[in-house]
Amino acid sequence: MPSIISGYSYDIFISYRQKDNKGDHWVTGFIDALKTELESTFKEDISIYFDENPHDGLHDHHSVDDSLRDKLRCLIFIPVVSRTYCDPKSFAWDQEFKVFLSQAAADFYGLKVKLPSGNVASRVLTVRIHDLPPEDVKLFEAETHDVLRSIDFIYKGPGINRSLLPSDKKEENANHTVYRDQVNKVANAIEELISGLRQAGSGPHQVHAAKPVANSREVKQEMQKSPIRKIAAATIILLALLAAGWWYWTRFHKDPILPDSIRQSRIAVLPFENKTNDPALDMLGDMAADWIIQGLMNLDEVQVVSYQTIKDNIQYASLGGGDGNDFAKRTGAQKIVKGRIYKQGDQLIVQTQILDANTGEMELALPEIKGKSSDLQGLVKDLRERMMTKFAMAKIKSWQPQLETNPPTYEAFKYFEQAQAYFGVDNLKCRELLSKAIAEDSTYAWAYINMGFTLANEGRIEKADSLLKEMDRRFTNLPFVEKTYLEVLRESSHGNIQGALEQIMIVYQKDPKQVLNSYLAGYYSSTLNRPADAMNYLSSIDPGSIEIEQSATTWWYYMFARALIRTGQLEEALRILSFVPDEKATNSHFTTRAYIYMLKKQPDSLHSLVNRLKALGLTGNPYSVTCNAIAQKYALKN
Repeated sequence: MPSIISGYSYDIFISYRQKDNKGDHWVTGFIDALKTELESTFKEDISIYFDENPHDGLHDHHSVDDSLRDKLRCLIFIPVVSRTYCDPKSFAWDQEFKVFLSQAAADFYGLKVKLPSGNVASRVLTVRIHDLPPEDVKLFEAETHDVLRSIDFIYKGPGINRSLLPSDKKEENANHTVYRDQVNKVANAIEELISGLRQAGSGPHQVHAAKPVANSREVKQEMQKSPIRKIAAATIILLALLAAGWWYWTRFHKDPILPDSIRQSRIAVLPFENKTNDPALDMLGDMAADWIIQGLMNLDEVQVVSYQTIKDNIQYASLGGGDGNDFAKRTGAQKIVKGRIYKQGDQLIVQTQILDANTGEMELALPEIKGKSSDLQGLVKDLRERMMTKFAMAKIKSWQPQLETNPPTYEAFKYFEQAQAYFGVDNLKCRELLSKAIAEDSTYAWAYINMGFTLANEGRIEKADSLLKEMDRRFTNLPFVEKTYLEVLRESSHGNIQGALEQIMIVYQKDPKQVLNSYLAGYYSSTLNRPADAMNYLSSIDPGSIEIEQSATTWWYYMFARALIRTGQLEEALRILSFVPDEKATNSHFTTRAYIYMLKKQPDSLHSLVNRLKALGLTGNPYSVTCNAIAQKYALKN
């Protein structure tokens, strides 16, 4: 029996662990009681799906298939939450609970429904049969981005934590709940949710049933009366079919308009979650996010958080609240694009949502995108083009489709990402990986650009020039960001620092919270003897927000400290340097600290610094360079 609302397979899907239905068969008894209660609550029959048969194929060791996804297309999802339910390795959690959250968030109604009372409720109607440990509650709330609210069937007593039974007496239960009353609460909550869904569906695209269409027998009788009536009756039927078809299309296939509140916000595109159970596709979500971000940066009026900024702060992207160090504050993001990639047969399915960065509340679900698993480039390109089109739909005139380029091959992207870890740290390893990326995809502009910066860092200017000429021949119409960074490379490698600063300011203004943008703007300003400007550009980033994975990341702190020293802010310079662990610091970091101690006339601090290097076992290059720098500074002062 299908759902009472067209387009859905069931009204209710009940999810539970098979082990919670053993012994007294609590789940089966609950469903029987709920069915009885629903019959006295609704005039219509309410359809319920649950896994009655242990051989139904819905077991913990099976993966979700198309038939289950269709069953999960339901109005209300009831998880029977027990001490075993909140288990990421279980089938019920991973292939039912999480899949419903994703599907519901992307359908016509969304995950939350406005009730006739004016309140808002989730379509996840939780039934809890045990008190849960804090870690299970935290896991549940992290997945739903909401507080765990449940109708409890729990019998409590000294040393007792079990599911409530119909025979339990209220006065003996510490929770003072009665089984029948709790079943009635569930039925009433279902009735409220379905009323809210029906109300939400009565918008401009719904066909109202105030005047029912005549049945086929009545129409046939009318058509026999006269030719005019035949034509009129046929017209009525045709119009009704067209209206129903239009309602169904707009309801279940609508492509929502992007409101200005989203378009005018600063957008962060998180790496898409790989839900394909294929580890070989783990980097696909990163590639999709990176390519979408680069596309959005071509839209003049769209503010975008850079891919690198997101990667630096991804550990804070759990969404919803924070302690002042959360993702929104660190990146400046106001809205977040978040998605998941699923696999069905030879197809990949991408579901995408736009959420508020501060609260984690979903604001818009976008239509899902499908592509062949054999054509990852095509899928990523389609994602980017649809996202750019979405943001360029109104007022924005700057998008030029002719600037669209193909994304790199998946293998080339993986080599490029590996090279990033060695950039500025191990130039030989970095060039080796970038060469592999270029060999995999000779159209990958970013691999060439980073190769050019690596060559320039090594002082191999002729090689860098040769690469620039090759890029000029190969890439005649680069998109905005790639083109800008190419010009930064060209100007800086030829010693035109003012020109390099002017170019980097173009992308800095687009994303001042990207570490590389901030660092280069500060570096070029310092080189031009403009320490105040350097401080201004560098201070756009919270020093605690940078993920220090390799020594190259510490350049930003060193540059900021140098600008502060030159403006006399010695204590602030020390504070900035303190964010870098000594174990990850570079020679420049230690010599800058030594210079500050000398300026402050603190010889004891100098001795402590060199002793610290000894204690860390850094008695090689960092120790000797720091001691040499100290000696040189003192020699200058005789």
